[in-house]
Amino acid sequence: MAASSPIAPDKPLEEETLPDYEPEQFYPVHIGERLGSRYDVIGKLGFGANSTVWFCRDIKTDKFVAVKVYVRTSPHVAHREQMAYEHLSNKHKEYEHLCFVYKPLQTTMLDLQRFGGKARQFPEDLVQEAIEDLSVLSAFAEDERDNPTPKKVVSAERTIYASRNFRHPKGHAFGPLVLCDLGEARIGSSLPYTNIQPSLYKAPELLLLLDWNKSVDIWNLACVVWDMLQLRHLFDGRDEEGYHNNRVHIGEMVGLIGHPPMDFQLRSAHAWRVFDAEGKWKGNPPLSPDTLEDRAKNLTAEGKEKFLIFLRSMLRWRPEDRPTARSLLDDPWLKQ
Repeated sequence: MAASSPIAPDKPLEEETLPDYEPEQFYPVHIGERLGSRYDVIGKLGFGANSTVWFCRDIKTDKFVAVKVYVRTSPHVAHREQMAYEHLSNKHKEYEHLCFVYKPLQTTMLDLQRFGGKARQFPEDLVQEAIEDLSVLSAFAEDERDNPTPKKVVSAERTIYASRNFRHPKGHAFGPLVLCDLGEARIGSSLPYTNIQPSLYKAPELLLLLDWNKSVDIWNLACVVWDMLQLRHLFDGRDEEGYHNNRVHIGEMVGLIGHPPMDFQLRSAHAWRVFDAEGKWKGNPPLSPDTLEDRAKNLTAEGKEKFLIFLRSMLRWRPEDRPTARSLLDDPWLKQ
């Protein structure tokens, strides 16, 4: 077995690069340890603000799984996901880190963007994430054994590992699309204002602190479809200091889809901050001259026209004006 490549102690690695990283919040998983007396850790699959994800072997079933280990300060996120998934808990000192066990998945939405905004030039099943070519899983274990990923030893107790990707499956042997990572999911069709959704995908009613319903998912869908096909996010929403700002985000929306109807503005007690008495934009920064047509790349002329019609049908200020998920299935762009 080859030795792992060491990484300099002063060089941030993986979760250490997160802006709010606090090491004591992350359970110090070690490759080779056994989680919950059942899952042998083989390698690291990834990390996020609220968790790290590990490729493991279930000693009870002798199958490969992915184990998501939450930080100890995000129980609210984990408990929401717990409503959808069975979980196990693994205790470390006086703290409890919730864990979820999944079947291993492969291609993600972010991977599609890494293809350079050319997702439609790849086979259709490339957007499907489950792995059907099971040799990919055993190959991961072999690769980690023969050529361990780099690691950084922080202390006797804590080691930070680099993540490893699965090999590409033979013959594009991807399985069906899997919806996962439900830590921000909410159950219910209509709820009072709560701070939901990733910043990039926030619907306008959330930016204006209004009550919301399931139509926020339709706005999300527009942003996600855009991300599948384009190199640049549809909305950014960050101010000059790099922080998400509702004012900036709303201004980007106005620039791309026009001003919201006055009756929608009147629903919010906060609209006056960015719109004048006539409903026109008065905030900073100035509106961008870019249009959706300018921003949409890598599409044929006919495909672009149909795609933007599809997109605009979902990017409506008033939630009640957005189509249902069922009606979108009949859209010409999806049927072409």
